[in-house]
Amino acid sequence: GLVVDALPDNARIVYVTPSHQFPLGMAMSLERRMALLEWAQRRGALVVEDDYDGEFRFMGRPMESLKSLDNAGVVAYVGSFSKTIFPELRIGYVIPPAPLGNAMRRAKQAGDWHSCTMTQTALAKFMLDGYFAKHLRRMHKEYAARREALLAHLNGPLAPWFTAHAPAAGIHLAAHLKTGEDERALIVRAAAASIGLYGISGMYAGRQAEPGLLFGYGGIGVADIHAGMEKLAGVMAA
Repeated sequence: GLVVDALPDNARIVYVTPSHQFPLGMAMSLERRMALLEWAQRRGALVVEDDYDGEFRFMGRPMESLKSLDNAGVVAYVGSFSKTIFPELRIGYVIPPAPLGNAMRRAKQAGDWHSCTMTQTALAKFMLDGYFAKHLRRMHKEYAARREALLAHLNGPLAPWFTAHAPAAGIHLAAHLKTGEDERALIVRAAAASIGLYGISGMYAGRQAEPGLLFGYGGIGVADIHAGMEKLAGVMAA
């Protein structure tokens, strides 16, 4: 993830996803979290912490958010209900440092006055009545099953070609190609078999790219995962 010592001296806003960094999915270490907070305090910078899918954690103990470690008021914590409920809800939230609260409210009013009060009220009741917590528990089980299905294939029949990275949290995982397989050519071959694949080599910066694939399981069920991965194994073996 982010290397704090590599941040430019003139940076004033740093955007991070420490619970589940994209694309490989690793969490930011506590050492780097503390270094980032110290850097932001020293530079007078703002850290925007986007915890977009941190509710879905499958291994180990929950990690402290940057916001919970922030004693200097340098972190704005951002979250969304797009991943936990459904994208069309279009409701997110931000917990800013106290001095930024009024300025952010004024900016919101200047931008679009306010978000839909009806959906906010319905969501608030959904949460207060305990349904949101029940929904999260149910979805956690579902996503855990999808994650296990993917890993069973990547660490089983597809293991000769892939090295899977199993992040502790989130609803996607990545796998590097072990062989000299051309990532772009593989995506084209898979598309011919009606399998949609997404590469990761274009996401490298400052070092040689390593070919691999990104597997999201937020919108695909266990049965379809099995079917797609079995097809992929056939493509790889062809």
